[in-house]
Amino acid sequence: ALASSRAGQLDVWVMQADGSAAKRLTRHSGDSIKPRWSPSGRFIAFISGRDGPDELYVVPADGGEVRKLSAASRSRPGGDGAAVSRFAWHPTEDRIVYSARRPPEGAQLYVVDLSTGVIRRLSREGQDDREPSWSPSGEYIAFSAVEAGASEIFIMRADGRRRSRLTHTNGQAWLPTWTSA
Repeated sequence: ALASSRAGQLDVWVMQADGSAAKRLTRHSGDSIKPRWSPSGRFIAFISGRDGPDELYVVPADGGEVRKLSAASRSRPGGDGAAVSRFAWHPTEDRIVYSARRPPEGAQLYVVDLSTGVIRRLSREGQDDREPSWSPSGEYIAFSAVEAGASEIFIMRADGRRRSRLTHTNGQAWLPTWTSA
């Protein structure tokens, strides 16, 4: 999966590993960026500002209807005008954790379940949480958070409980990732 501007604007495309059989999955005047395959291979999630702020969308990997997953649009129930910046697929389920930024307040973490469309906020008001990453087991989420002007790495359970700070730097710590042992 890739974002390509070969048709004018950035759209989501899929192709074989050798570059053959390119197929365009999205068609919109707003750019579609950061495509990521679901672990099942059934879906591709991406970010697009097609309806205003950058939001999270998903499209079947073999083509079909594009669905909006986030609630950034103020016209949607639960919408707060926040723009999605990063997201990560759950390692085994059709769920996505994402960060959405509401200037000047900062970013919040949310989880959306593709089967139900239910969005659950993990961050508490006033927290500035970004760059989420699922653990290989799907039990935890690592993320960076800004506190007192510094970015540090935190971890929490997948339901948002038991938030713990992992780093204590004099600089900035960000973009956590997991490895399987």
